[in-house]
Amino acid sequence: MKKEKIISEILEILLIEDEYDIHTTEIEFDSMSSLLLMDFLATNFNITITKNEIKNFKNINDIIIFINND
Repeated sequence: MKKEKIISEILEILLIEDEYDIHTTEIEFDSMSSLLLMDFLATNFNITITKNEIKNFKNINDIIIFINND
């Protein structure tokens, strides 16, 4: 999956519509967005992640790095 598509999916999960920077825009996950991200990662990358691990993501780039390193 291309980086742009990953970013698009993450933005949709987090309901981010305004301007953003993948490196500096801070992100937060509620219960629903955590579950959606868990499903997205499992379905598209066969990655299992916990809600506690999701709390470590501070920006979109953190998620991209996690995907690429797994």
